[in-house]
Amino acid sequence: MEQPSTNVIALQPELYEPGTDNNGNFIDKLPSNLNMRIGIKCPCSENRIKPYKGRVSISNHFKTRKHNNWMKEMNNKKGNLLSKNNKLEKTLKQQQKIISQQSNEISRLENSKNSEILKLKKDIINLKREIEKKNSQIDYLLDENMKIKEENSLINNNDICTI
Repeated sequence: MEQPSTNVIALQPELYEPGTDNNGNFIDKLPSNLNMRIGIKCPCSENRIKPYKGRVSISNHFKTRKHNNWMKEMNNKKGNLLSKNNKLEKTLKQQQKIISQQSNEISRLENSKNSEILKLKKDIINLKREIEKKNSQIDYLLDENMKIKEENSLINNNDICTI
C-alpha cells in the first residue's frame, strides 16, 4: 500500500551578511532579529554543514583568520560588488518588466479565450434550437406523410371496392 506524501517545511539557516560602517566598509554586525534556534551560516565557510547556533559561536567565528581574510577580500572587492549589484538590479527590473508584460498578455489571451468560449456557447445553444425546430418540422412532415398514406390507402381500398 502506497504511503501518502507528507509535506514538510524545513527552516533554513540565514546567510550572514556583514553590515557597513559610515565609510561604506564591510564590518561584522549581527542583526538584532536573528533567530539563533535556526542558526546562521557565514559565506566565508561555504563548506561548513552546521550553522552557528549562538551569538557566542558566531562571534568567535568572526575572530578567525579565515573570516577576517574573507572580510578583507569583501572590502577590496566592494567596487566590483557595487557594479555587480547594479547589474543585478538592472536585470531584475528588466525581468520584472518582462513578467508584467507576459502577465498582461496572459490576461488578454484569457479574456479573448473566455469571450470566444461564450460566443461558441451561444452558437451551440442557437444550433440546438435550430435542430429542435428542424426535428419538430420533420415530426410534423412525417405525421402529414402518414396521414397522406392513410388517405391514399383508403382511396385505393375504395377504388377496389367500387370495381
